[in-house]
Amino acid sequence: MKATQKLHDLGQSIWLDNITRDLLTSGTLKRYIDELSVTGLTSNPSIFHQAIKSSTAYDASIRTKLNEGKSGEKLFFDLAIEDVAQAADLFRPVFERTCGVDGWASLEVSRRCGCGPPTGSCSQLCSPSAWPPPSSYWPSRAPWPSSRPPRSSAEPRSP
Repeated sequence: MKATQKLHDLGQSIWLDNITRDLLTSGTLKRYIDELSVTGLTSNPSIFHQAIKSSTAYDASIRTKLNEGKSGEKLFFDLAIEDVAQAADLFRPVFERTCGVDGWASLEVSRRCGCGPPTGSCSQLCSPSAWPPPSSYWPSRAPWPSSRPPRSSAEPRSP
């Protein structure tokens, strides 16, 4: 048994702190989920900036968004949301199997979006109307009863 599976069986959630388009399109993230018991993913603008800078996988999307008139932070976060939404789709079976305990894909947002009223391009970015359809990154209804007790860290996962 793999060490990651042992950790998973003991109730430990294993998350990646990284996302790249190559990780998504190559099948690597799917393999990590299936074979290494990875149960979630998070990233931040610095990590994502490095992913864009060091890969040609984003070039076509960047060109398309530039042609749509997008630039700067709006273009950057559009790319990030595309990747996080794809990751969320891959984690959805984990989310459903664990009743929402695991199976999340997240991205830290710009600090300008978290302190007071958003300004400039951030106001558009933070507006829910600018987000992709909810079905691409969270379930339309909670798959667990509201009375479900929280799972303790020592409690084994149910299949």
